[in-house]
Amino acid sequence: MKEYQNIHILFSRIYENTITIGVDEESGNHGMMRDYIHEVERYFDRKQDLKGLNYLLSIRRLEKDFIQRVDRRYQNLLGKKLMTCFTT
Repeated sequence: MKEYQNIHILFSRIYENTITIGVDEESGNHGMMRDYIHEVERYFDRKQDLKGLNYLLSIRRLEKDFIQRVDRRYQNLLGKKLMTCFTT
């Protein structure tokens, strides 16, 4: 019975984390990030800022690669790209 309780606790944590992260592109942290990015994209569109849009697309590509591959290398590249974006 104890093993069942432990497994139940583990699956409950997995479920909670999945809900927090998001089960699709519109829910959880994924959905919130998507909304923020779309807001930034609309800002660059209104300003007709092609350089800003280019940085945004580069950042989104690195974000996607990190999420899909869970490779810290993409996290580091993303950080460098963000620093370049905000310092130029």
